[in-house]
Amino acid sequence: MSPEIVQKHLPVLLHLFQESEYGHRSVQQ
Repeated sequence: MSPEIVQKHLPVLLHLFQESEYGHRSVQQ
């Protein structure tokens, strides 16, 4: 993978991960 692809997708993956984390937490509560 080229650094450009990583830089483009890393923020998206982090955003999806944070959303999934908040989603699971809200469901548990």
